[in-house]
Amino acid sequence: MLKISKGNVKRLVSVGLKLAVIAGALAFIFFKLREETDSSDALAYFNKLFANRENRWMFFLALFMVPINWGLESVKWHRLIIRVQKLSIITAFQATLAGVTASLFTPNRAGEFAGRMLYVKPENRIKAILASAICSFGQLLITLTIGSVALVAYLDQFSEASVSSEVLTIMLFLVAMLTILALFFYYRFAAIRKLLEPLSGKWKKLRQSLKLLNLISGNDYTFVLFLSLLRYTVYCMQFFILLSFFEAGIPGTSALILIPVNFLGITAIPSIALAELGVREAVALGFLNGSGTATLSIISATLTLWLINVAGPALAGTVFIAKARIFE
Repeated sequence: MLKISKGNVKRLVSVGLKLAVIAGALAFIFFKLREETDSSDALAYFNKLFANRENRWMFFLALFMVPINWGLESVKWHRLIIRVQKLSIITAFQATLAGVTASLFTPNRAGEFAGRMLYVKPENRIKAILASAICSFGQLLITLTIGSVALVAYLDQFSEASVSSEVLTIMLFLVAMLTILALFFYYRFAAIRKLLEPLSGKWKKLRQSLKLLNLISGNDYTFVLFLSLLRYTVYCMQFFILLSFFEAGIPGTSALILIPVNFLGITAIPSIALAELGVREAVALGFLNGSGTATLSIISATLTLWLINVAGPALAGTVFIAKARIFE
């Protein structure tokens, strides 16, 4: 009778999980590209503009900013995870890209946490999720705050409906109050431990993992928030550069309002990752088209931003998914 050892079973499961994630990511990118190619002339428009050597530098500049974007995210996560496990910045970068791959076809990018966990020890994986959650909350706080302020300006400058100055002032006041409240809870993240005390008594692993919150200082939270702001700035600049490359004709002053509002809309609309690209295009058309921008320029810039910032890193992340050790 053939005996299968526990180690062989783990190896088979590990290979199966990796193949499933990699195949899912590749299939998702393939079908999305095919869908976009069939439904628009975005790729043909890109080829036409790319042939113009005078503007080609814009695309390469946006492309150059991709590793900066994900590098900042890696540094954020690395700052927190080293509190519990020694990890090089290179390994943190690999874990971040593995997370991008795993998140590509999961609801609300939940797979991002799972991808990063593969690069930490099993006993530290809940702590890794906690560190990722703090990074995500910091990024969300920046997006919502800047986007909300831009939304008030959008209603004043671009909205067809007339909004009184009193209403705009009240909205700004509410944004300021909510931002202060969010910052208070952000810097009091350790309070989560007290809320989960009843559960931590039953689950030892949870109790041990929550100790990470006591190891994170106020400077760590500020560092994460600052890098989140830098990353948000890089992402906005990428989008503006691509809109300029595709001749959208949006002035810089208008872009300061329209682009943050666009990202606010994407963040505010719950979406399954399988439909995210379509959501991005719909939101961009809704906000940017009102400024007289050509529809094809918006679709092309949004598609290209997704390709270089999400699809490209996800493809690179398949390599790091393959080399990860799930059970070790």
